[in-house]
Amino acid sequence: MAITADKGIKVGIFSKTFANDGPHYGDPAFSFLVAQPLFASDYTYSTIKLPDGNDFNNKLTLTIKASHVDGLRLDEQEFNTTWVELPGTDYVTGWLYVSPGTHNVYHVDPSKTFMALATGTEEFNSYAFASGMRLTQINRPCIPSSPTEGDILDNDCDGQIDEELENGIDDDGDGSIDEDFSLGPRVNGNWGEWGNWSACSVTCIVNGTRSRTRACDNPAAANNGLDCSGDDNEVEVCDNTGIPCGGQ
Repeated sequence: MAITADKGIKVGIFSKTFANDGPHYGDPAFSFLVAQPLFASDYTYSTIKLPDGNDFNNKLTLTIKASHVDGLRLDEQEFNTTWVELPGTDYVTGWLYVSPGTHNVYHVDPSKTFMALATGTEEFNSYAFASGMRLTQINRPCIPSSPTEGDILDNDCDGQIDEELENGIDDDGDGSIDEDFSLGPRVNGNWGEWGNWSACSVTCIVNGTRSRTRACDNPAAANNGLDCSGDDNEVEVCDNTGIPCGGQ
């Protein structure tokens, strides 16, 4: 189902617990849906737990233009699902079960946005919430402005926000080029080379330690990319047991 309006509206979704929960089971879920101009290209969210501390059956549902499904990633893996067309639109929707915990879902092209809805069901409980949204004003008088990368503004007053990459191409097909910039593509960090070892902490008779460091700058993480994993510092033993101290 798709709902369109020529004025600002708020749309909610109501969901039951189990499909066969009958009239006496409890606690269905309700959540507001996100308006299309407020769709984002990158979300990090966490599932929740039942009141007794156990886990829900967790799902993540995405809604995106059919032409943009390639490039979706969930926790750095392709978002492989069966997509269902939304009648009368160029959008599709699909869902996956997700494990309990924190997840990151994003598009490799930050100008491609989508809605992410987190849900969970159990026998007597359920939950639903939008995994995030872009926070900006819509449905208001618009004054054209100069674009800044990822400024979350409708710079060209076309009803869309940050819909182009700064690449000299008409990404959104409106006849204008680079008129409303999204963030640049995500860049995950990678370690640079290790630096030189420091001097040993002692110079004679006993073992000491020395250390070296490296920086996450090859390249550095950018545009919501992941930081390097692992340590930026390394320590090892330096053997001075056979070296006499001065005067001995």
